[in-house]
Amino acid sequence: MNTRQIVPDWFVIPSKVEFGDMVLIPVTANRWVEDHEAVVSTSDYLHGGGMNPGMHVQKEVTSSPVFGWKDACWLDRHWKQRTAVCYGLMTRDETRELGCLYIFPSYKQSFDADVFVWVRDEERILGLDEKLYMFAEEWVSQAWPLKKISWPGRNISWSDWYNLPEKNPQPNINHVFVTCPRALVPNSFKVPERVETERFVLVPLTLSMEAVTLDHKARQLNKKHLKEVFLPKSEWSEGTTLQDTIIEISAIDIDWYVLSEFVYSIRTPDELNQIGRLYIQPTRKVGYDAEVHFWIGTSEIQEEMEDVINRFVHQWIWDVWPFHKVAWPGRDISWHEWHNLQDYDPDPS
Repeated sequence: MNTRQIVPDWFVIPSKVEFGDMVLIPVTANRWVEDHEAVVSTSDYLHGGGMNPGMHVQKEVTSSPVFGWKDACWLDRHWKQRTAVCYGLMTRDETRELGCLYIFPSYKQSFDADVFVWVRDEERILGLDEKLYMFAEEWVSQAWPLKKISWPGRNISWSDWYNLPEKNPQPNINHVFVTCPRALVPNSFKVPERVETERFVLVPLTLSMEAVTLDHKARQLNKKHLKEVFLPKSEWSEGTTLQDTIIEISAIDIDWYVLSEFVYSIRTPDELNQIGRLYIQPTRKVGYDAEVHFWIGTSEIQEEMEDVINRFVHQWIWDVWPFHKVAWPGRDISWHEWHNLQDYDPDPS
């Protein structure tokens, strides 16, 4: 993932914040049950425009426990990468979620971040929504290194906010409740769900026991190689547990659903083994509208598969995908040159 961090490296993101007899703590994969139960109990409000009039995801989708798990994994992944933050407002004993607070990078030119809050229906009737907003507005403005903050639907109306000029490109943050209006590809584009060749097959890397098993095995077998293919600090080169793999694929599944990023599993023709991954992502570099990465295992490299896949994917992206200029960091341009190119939206310092 190449999304801009929302805060500088020096800033320690608070992991627990006291608020009256309640606490704000991160929404993570381990707390998906509490978060999902709160979302379902407030679904009429969330889907009725109370949270975001531009929300387009159907209630039946977000009410699914599987989707609840994936969403929590998506939030978990962005928290760890410092690209978006979501707190659950919990009771003091941390057993029941009463609402949420989101701090997301803004896709409006005038702002660094957009902040949203919601609470359960019964708590909103008792006035907690306004109390949480007033507390969060003061806390975020004073404790966070964010210069320009918007509160859509609060200190600016939704209609005025939607009419503000947008950044181009927009941040790669496309959440089901806090949506960016522009995905990586148009809604009319039919994203390929399966690509077959004589030497390999491309299938979407989405959550299933088979996908997790094959992907985790491939990455564990190629840890050393991945450090050589990608930069040392990249997420690809980090060691991962089986739980890490499950969380990552769940988050990738959400990104696929909202059309913000696409990751394919590269498999043998019989699909019994995964030999690599293919990433199709938005870019932060001026002059490009997408970037593509892929890796394959060392045994497949010895069989000269890397050149076969490289030539095929280059042509396939050109022929099929709706991009004007695609970057291939580490292949058509060196990593050193790539990182020296101008960013649309540099990380905060």
